[in-house]
Amino acid sequence: MPFAYSILAGREVDTASEEWRRDCEARYILAMPDRQARNEYLLGRREMQANGAIKQVVKGIAQHRGEAAAEGVKADCMHIHNIRLAEASK
Repeated sequence: MPFAYSILAGREVDTASEEWRRDCEARYILAMPDRQARNEYLLGRREMQANGAIKQVVKGIAQHRGEAAAEGVKADCMHIHNIRLAEASK
């Protein structure tokens, strides 16, 4: 299998590995245009209906894989963001 550099792992990893999947997912989220889009991808979007009920309009990672998974992906995004900031300030 081919190898590629993973920002999260800090080394080359197999592109078929879980490490690479996590890295790609985090970079995909960070490439979204704004914070609202990123939060919607992670947490979904709920809207209040006229009768006062809350309806889940868009499902995010939290609804598909659980809150813990969404927090893990968010942590990966923050880690990559911080690495990029540190590299940019050099």
